[in-house]
Amino acid sequence: MQGESPPVIAGDARVEQRWLGFLSQLAWEGPQSVGTLAASLGISHASVSETRKSLQKAGLIVAKANAEDGRTALLRLSPAGKRLFARITPILKVLRA
Repeated sequence: MQGESPPVIAGDARVEQRWLGFLSQLAWEGPQSVGTLAASLGISHASVSETRKSLQKAGLIVAKANAEDGRTALLRLSPAGKRLFARITPILKVLRA
């Protein structure tokens, strides 16, 4: 896509820059719906949905039906997503400093 940011490299892991906030939010706050993520990150529902697709395709997040509201799914980090997040946490700490 035109205008995409280059990936962040953490060892041999390639992470799209647009994934960072999404992964951080799920790692630090736990499972969330698309709507909650959109509100937390200050981005559109459509942007979260698009990022969700790429993260699911990469095997970094999984979606599970929300037991409290069957119309929504809760997104959470997969085991691979947790491992990747652990690897990029030092980069995030530098970026937040």
